Amino acid sequence: MEVEPIYAIAGAALALALTTGGTIAYFIVKAGRERQRELFEKFAHRLGAEIGTSLFEGVYLKGREDGIGYRIFIVAGNQYSPPDLRIEFGDRLPYILTIQEKGLNSRLENAVGFGRGETIESGVEEMDEKFSIRTSDPERAKRYLTNPEVSGAFSRISRKAPIRFRGDYAEIIIPLDSKKGSMQMVHASENIDFDEVEYLLREGISLLGKMRE
Repeated sequence: MEVEPIYAIAGAALALALTTGGTIAYFIVKAGRERQRELFEKFAHRLGAEIGTSLFEGVYLKGREDGIGYRIFIVAGNQYSPPDLRIEFGDRLPYILTIQEKGLNSRLENAVGFGRGETIESGVEEMDEKFSIRTSDPERAKRYLTNPEVSGAFSRISRKAPIRFRGDYAEIIIPLDSKKGSMQMVHASENIDFDEVEYLLREGISLLGKMRE
């Protein structure tokens, strides 16, 4: 009995299956990206923003309102976390301000002196209970964070999505429910609530604008 032809047939069948599966996956991803671009184009028109494409982020929106620049894009998830939509306020902050939820990461960073600035308390009880704050300008940061308009906007945003001040810039992170597996990025854009994204964008612009006053 000849064994080699059997292996050859099995190998050819496997190669065909992989090729077919890869082709199907390619067209699924392609259709998903086209759908994402279609949705983002509509949203760009609504906001008066520009649309672009990058290798790592795929389709993104870029705009400026009330002197505040922003970008909106999707970050692909993995097996441990779903994808999310980011509203990134890309202009450099007028001074270093880092605000993150208290936890192991913030404790470790404070212990080793990671990042720039001095650890402070804002003077706003709700914020100080939940967040760790570091800044290069404690006086300006406290004045900013105790402004009722600022603390109010921060609270409204936080109830809907995490907001992070990353030292030089700020961002709002909106988790997106999605199908699990390698195709989750394809389905993510279908689960975006653009009304909520616009609401959070406006609140973020107001919040960042107050920092420049």
